[in-house]
Amino acid sequence: MYIYKMKKALLAVLLLCNSIVLFAQSSLPKDSILINPDSIYVDVDIKAEYPGGHKGWSDFIEKKINGQVATDNGAPAGTYTVVIACIIGTDGKLIAAAPLTSHGYGMEREMLRVLNKIPKAFIPAYKNGIPVKSKLKFPLTFSVGNTKATRF
Repeated sequence: MYIYKMKKALLAVLLLCNSIVLFAQSSLPKDSILINPDSIYVDVDIKAEYPGGHKGWSDFIEKKINGQVATDNGAPAGTYTVVIACIIGTDGKLIAAAPLTSHGYGMEREMLRVLNKIPKAFIPAYKNGIPVKSKLKFPLTFSVGNTKATRF
């Protein structure tokens, strides 16, 4: 009889604990996740963006980039797409940048030089309504013509 009462009491405690856990879980939004301030997010709700959007970014790059760097450094004719990965902080500032390509001829170095001159902070990325560190990739295509110098 004593064992029966103990089992019944234990069952009541377990049911009560289970109810508390279920209540706590149901009070959180189903898609909520914990945001780690030290993590770098790729999958975000709103991506980080340069002020002025794509046009603002294009205008900045066009003004600052030396488009002749590949030609000046003797790159063969062709098109070269340089890709730079960047980490944007929760405050929108560029934290780090590193090339994902290695075409050479000064192209990656030129893109990094320009990125280090960004005058404005980005609008940070958001996940679950919270600004987060995020990773962005910036491609830039250099075109080297097939022209030969002619001397007269």
